[in-house]
Amino acid sequence: PELSTLVSLVKEAGLAGALSNPEATLTVFAPTNAAFAAVPKDILDYLLTNTTALIQVLAYHVLPEEILSKELPQTPIPELTLEGQNVKLVANTTGAFVNEAKVVKADNLAKNGVAHFIDAVLVPKGLL
Repeated sequence: PELSTLVSLVKEAGLAGALSNPEATLTVFAPTNAAFAAVPKDILDYLLTNTTALIQVLAYHVLPEEILSKELPQTPIPELTLEGQNVKLVANTTGAFVNEAKVVKADNLAKNGVAHFIDAVLVPKGLL
């Protein structure tokens, strides 16, 4: 239930098969329902009516490798997302972060990688 908005958007975008592919090894930064609730309605409406933009936003939350929280660096480093742009990863005394989003629940293991729940929706530069 904590990720029901994300799950429905992944299905809407036709990405469920790709994200559950057992041949893949992924890290997913999964915005919680509260994170999606904080997105302005006009932006959410835009994403719901523009599948290309929705896919870009969702792919920006996925790395093509598994990175556990203990592997996050103490100095920010860029990591390439499936969308094609970098996100900045860092872990410090205040927590673990991807860009400005805080990891609120780390290391949720899956058959093909790991998911870290985050408190904000990541948007690629230049999309909105």
